[in-house]
Amino acid sequence: TRFAKNIRDAGEHMLGLVNDLLDFRRMEEGHTSLDLVRMPLSQAIDEALVLVRAEIDERGHRLEVALAKDLPNVIVDRQALVRVFTNLLSNAAKYTDDGGRIRIQAQADQEMVTISIKDNGVGIAPEDQDRIFYYFEQAPNRLAGRSRGSGLGLALARQLVRKMSGEIGVESQLGVGSTFWFTLPRAQASGTATAGPVHGGKA
Repeated sequence: TRFAKNIRDAGEHMLGLVNDLLDFRRMEEGHTSLDLVRMPLSQAIDEALVLVRAEIDERGHRLEVALAKDLPNVIVDRQALVRVFTNLLSNAAKYTDDGGRIRIQAQADQEMVTISIKDNGVGIAPEDQDRIFYYFEQAPNRLAGRSRGSGLGLALARQLVRKMSGEIGVESQLGVGSTFWFTLPRAQASGTATAGPVHGGKA
């Protein structure tokens, strides 16, 4: 059983690495096209949790989802948003000691919806908080052995969020935890918000 699990984990790691590298190549060549639609944020969260729930449960983390009441729809590419959530939730699970807490929050102002994913994990040193959003960069920490990633995930997340007209950032303290936040344009009730295909280029 242990050997079978190791084989499965290695295969999943290789698949994730290949997907990251393919997305990186498409981004660099400007071949990424987003199909912007109106959708509820909760739908993307549910789809992402299908992909990362096993990792969260395996480490015994407590997950909380606290969305503001009457949260408006957002204008996003569904697959891109699910990819961003999957990356951030997987990182939160990976870099938090077993039995930790992960909390998803969201609230809106007149133009944007702000989403945050907060954990009580190992945290990120101040000097590393900018560079983790660049390709092939990873922050060193005592749980680094859990990560065999490519150093592409957060860089791709930033590219995707920016192509959806948002921004992404992090607030973190070593030994206390991290809060990754990003913004997305809200869908206006009048239906005047712009939606449709957006062709990506180098950012």
